[in-house]
Amino acid sequence: QLVSHGDIELFQATWVEQGRGFQVNVRRGVIARHGNECFHAEDAKKAIAGLVRKIACANDRILRGQTSCYELSAAAFVRKFERYGHLSVSARDAYACGACKFGVQSWCAFVGIDLNLQTVSLAQLLAGFEKQPLVEVRRTVLHVVAEHGAAISPAERPAYHMTPYVGWLNDPNGFSYYKGQYHQFYQYNPYDVRWAPMHWGHAVSTDLLHWEYLPCALAPDSPVDNGPGCFSGSATEMDDGKQLLMYTSVIAEKQPNGEMRDIQTQSIAIGDGLNYEKPACNPVLTQKDLPEGFSKFDFRDPKIWREADGTYSAVTVCLAEDGSGAAALFQSKDGFDWHFVTVLERCNNQYGKMWECPDFFPLDGKQVLMLGPMEMLPKGEFHNGHNVIAFIGSYDEATHTFTKENVQLMDGGIDFYATQTTLAPDGRRIMTAWLQTWSDTEDKPQGCKWFGQTICPRELHIKDGRIIQTPVRELDAVHGKRTFHE
Repeated sequence: QLVSHGDIELFQATWVEQGRGFQVNVRRGVIARHGNECFHAEDAKKAIAGLVRKIACANDRILRGQTSCYELSAAAFVRKFERYGHLSVSARDAYACGACKFGVQSWCAFVGIDLNLQTVSLAQLLAGFEKQPLVEVRRTVLHVVAEHGAAISPAERPAYHMTPYVGWLNDPNGFSYYKGQYHQFYQYNPYDVRWAPMHWGHAVSTDLLHWEYLPCALAPDSPVDNGPGCFSGSATEMDDGKQLLMYTSVIAEKQPNGEMRDIQTQSIAIGDGLNYEKPACNPVLTQKDLPEGFSKFDFRDPKIWREADGTYSAVTVCLAEDGSGAAALFQSKDGFDWHFVTVLERCNNQYGKMWECPDFFPLDGKQVLMLGPMEMLPKGEFHNGHNVIAFIGSYDEATHTFTKENVQLMDGGIDFYATQTTLAPDGRRIMTAWLQTWSDTEDKPQGCKWFGQTICPRELHIKDGRIIQTPVRELDAVHGKRTFHE
C-alpha cells in the first residue's frame, strides 16, 4: 500500500518537502492520474520514504536530548507533519529504497512495528512518538545509533584514515584545533551509505590519526537549512572561548517559472566543542550580499578565520555573471554581522566552471588560495573533472588584493577533493581532504556499513615556488619495527 488517497497535491507537497521539485514521469507502472500527468509507483514510494527519512533526520537533535539547542518538542513536531498523516508506506519498502534505512528502522523499533510485515502510516509514527516520554525516545534511538556504529569493527575501517561513524561521509568541514584537540567535522548522512540531506558529523583527535566520534553537530532542522541540508563550512574560536561554525545552509525554493531550485546562503552555529546552537539571525549572508549578477544557486563553502586585530574573515565561492566560479571575501567584527569586501580571484572560464571548497592562508611568506574547480578539462598537469588547485601569490591586507604568481595541481590522483587546512599549535599548516571523487561514489561493496574517508593529513610548505606535501609527523610515533632485506 503506497498511498491511501490518490492525492496529487500531496505528492507535489512531498516532492517540494524533499527539495526536488515536482517531478512528472509518463511511463508504465503509474498509480495516480490527473489530466495528462502521471506518477510512477517507484517515484511515489521514494517520495514517501524520503518524507519518513526526513522525520527521523529532523528529530535527530531531539532524540539525542539536545532539545534546548533548537527549541523543538514532540508535540510541535507532530503538528508540523500532521498534514501528511494519511500517507502510508510499507516499512520494508521505505527501508529498502535506500534513502532512510537507519531512520525508518529506529522509528519502527520505537513504535513496535514489524519491519517485515506491517504497513506504517506517518500518523502512527507521530502518534507513537507523541505519547512516549521523551527520555524513552532518546534512550531508544541512542541505543539504535550505538548499535549500528558498534557493529563496525576496527578491522572494517582503515587504520589512519577517518571514516564516518556509520553511513556516508564526503567533504571534511570545520577542520580546527580547539580546546586541546583537533576537531574534524564532515558532510554526513547517518541513515545510509549514499548522499542525502546533509548533517555535520563530528570527531576529535589528539594526534590526527586516531579519532573519537562525537554526536552529530548539525542537522537540517532549522528553517534556513531544512531542504538539502547543512553543506560545507569551517570553524574558528570566538573571544568568549566558544567555537563558531560557519556553513552553507540550503533550502528549496519555487522559482517564478515554477521550477524548484536549491537556494544557498551562509549560516552560523555556536557551541562548546560538543553541542552547537543555531542563532535566530541566520542566515548571515545571502544573495543580497553578493555583487550584482552573482548566483544565489551557487554560493557556498565558507572558510572562516580570525585576523590579527580580532575581526573575522571568510572566503566563499560563488558563480559569477560569466557562468564560472569566483572567490569572494567577507568580513565581520563579531562573527554575526557580515559584509562583502571584494572578489579575491575569478575563474574567467579558465580553470573549470564552478569552484568549491576554498581556503585562503599564508604559507612560508606567500599567500595561498586553494579551491576545487569543477568540470576541468585536461591540460598540462590538470586532469579531467574535479581537481584541487592552488593559486600561490601575495596578499595586500590593506587593500584586500590577492595577486597570483603561480598555479598548481595539489594532487594528481583522482580520489582527492574538498581540501581544508588548519594551523597546528606548533605553527604547521596541516591539510585534510576527501579521499574520493564524485564520479565513483556508487562503487562500493554490497552491504557496506560506511562509505567515504579522509586522507591521512599532510603538512604543507613552499619550495621553489610550489607547495610540497609530507605526511604529518605524528605518523613517526606509530612506526613499527623496521624490516629490511639485504
